[in-house]
Amino acid sequence: MNWRESKAHRAAFIRLKQRIFGDLKSAPLSDEWDVALGEPNAVAVQRWIDEGCYRRCGLAETLALTLTVQALQEMLKERGLPTKGKKADLIDCLIAADKQAIDAFVTSHPVWLLTNDAIRLQASFRSEIAHEEAIARQYAYELLQVGDVGGACDVWQRHDEGKVFSAAKSAIGFSGSAGLAAFHRSDIERFFAIGPKQVAEELALETLFGRGPTSPETRKLYTKAAFVRDMLKYQKSDQIVGVEIRESPTGRCEACLDVVGRWPKSYVISIPYVRCVNEVNCTCSWAPIFADEVNVAPWRIPLDMGTVSPADRQCDSPTPEPLPEKIGVLGAIRKFFS
Repeated sequence: MNWRESKAHRAAFIRLKQRIFGDLKSAPLSDEWDVALGEPNAVAVQRWIDEGCYRRCGLAETLALTLTVQALQEMLKERGLPTKGKKADLIDCLIAADKQAIDAFVTSHPVWLLTNDAIRLQASFRSEIAHEEAIARQYAYELLQVGDVGGACDVWQRHDEGKVFSAAKSAIGFSGSAGLAAFHRSDIERFFAIGPKQVAEELALETLFGRGPTSPETRKLYTKAAFVRDMLKYQKSDQIVGVEIRESPTGRCEACLDVVGRWPKSYVISIPYVRCVNEVNCTCSWAPIFADEVNVAPWRIPLDMGTVSPADRQCDSPTPEPLPEKIGVLGAIRKFFS
């Protein structure tokens, strides 16, 4: 096969380590690559080894990469040799004094480096992938501008097949890019439902192409969308009775103390909190409260309390509203989380 024509193989080749200590065959890629490559990743790596993509280091180079100056000085001291000088000088002195022992050490501790040709090939593949991603990103952006979230996810899926997220799929519970694309679509639809269109478009692209939220506005929307997603999930669970809002571990905000505590899941205390002095960077977190944890700590309002006014609460803000029994459309989400 001509592996250079395979996007998955090009992406895997980029991830080859430039330096390998020990047995060259002991450093294949992670097993997550097997599906994307269509063969065991060890087979692909062995093919590149057979093509001469790695070279074995010589005596001086091996010692320079495996031993510290302190280790070299100790070895020289044991032989009654001078221990002062630059690292290269210490290595030359050690080899000249005991070449047989150094040969044995290097034989048992081989070091392999990517050849210059392989490094240039990696750079070429990176350039190709960056160009392909720029085209896909622009196309996805145009589709998001007209509200075609599904189309944007399809563009990402075709672009990413065996490329950017392959090594992370199984780690986050997806067996393939189709599952990850469906997850993205659900999140992106939520971005547009609860956030400004321009910010939602920016966050959607960051989500699809693996950059993560990069601006205060997108970080705020990302947190809000994650809170909405979890609240809807909690609503569907009979085992979850409430939500605990936790204070930011990075710095106290006096305003956020109004919402820190345990709340019934039938009430919405939106995070990030609108009165937070660091609103765009509000880092309060939340966690579900299960039925067997009801009496672990006090509640901000009683679990069995109906709709009450702010004056009846332990704190005067925020004023949470009850969630509808069933939220099935994005318009309903906009109403309760805007």
